[in-house]
Amino acid sequence: MRLLETMDEMMEDADIAYNRGICLSEMGRFEECIKALERCLRIDPSYGNARVGLGVAFARLRRSKEAEQVLCEALAADPHDNFAARNLGAVLANLEKYAEAVPLLRQVLATEPDDPTASLALGECLEELGPDQKSEAIEVYKRVMTRFADTPLADAAMAGLNRLANSDLHRDGANKPRLDAVMYMQNTLERFANLPQQEVGQIVLEIARLGQSGLAVNDPAKRYHLKTLSGDFSGLELVSMMHVGVLMFDPNTVMQTGLDREYEIAVSLYGDKRQL
Repeated sequence: MRLLETMDEMMEDADIAYNRGICLSEMGRFEECIKALERCLRIDPSYGNARVGLGVAFARLRRSKEAEQVLCEALAADPHDNFAARNLGAVLANLEKYAEAVPLLRQVLATEPDDPTASLALGECLEELGPDQKSEAIEVYKRVMTRFADTPLADAAMAGLNRLANSDLHRDGANKPRLDAVMYMQNTLERFANLPQQEVGQIVLEIARLGQSGLAVNDPAKRYHLKTLSGDFSGLELVSMMHVGVLMFDPNTVMQTGLDREYEIAVSLYGDKRQL
């Protein structure tokens, strides 16, 4: 990081600026990452990977509209970029633009059929699109159960099948995992893995204290600030971070957040990523 910072300040080099931005992203310093990647694009506007990395950073900061715009630009420049397609699909799903997300997720799965997040996300997007997509959603969920048997993903797919089987009833979503919480937990697992235990404890304690007055977990527009971390956070993001942090200290703790299934999925996906 120090070498990249020094070199980036000494010369106008797109590769150096890009690598600095990606390094910052991996360290969870997304605001700084954005500045570095924007510098890369000023030096070389055709640098596609920098545009994708910028979109991912925006998405992790929950700046979904900006993420959508940048990732659309990346795909327009390279329609076969699956990394851009995967991330844009997730952003569009979070924005409830399910019809737009579906073809992107299909594109990813056409060449990467074992992509776990794209598979489950496709099933849920199809489910949200209503009865006309019900049969395809069922097939997608069945494939998830087959390819990811004995994992939390299979449980999530089974829950989806159960919802579709009872589609004549009003769906309350009680058994549907929150993919946004899964994403928050994945990001937290990566972030906390690089922090001293004491620092993690301080973050968890601050969130717990903040939560004593209540957190608006279903209102993403409501933002909170922490002294121990830069940026702003939604209530659900803070609860997800606290869930992960507490279980890092004591895996046997019984959490009362209602996010146990989301945590299992996040841990499973995080473990798979580390093995790649």
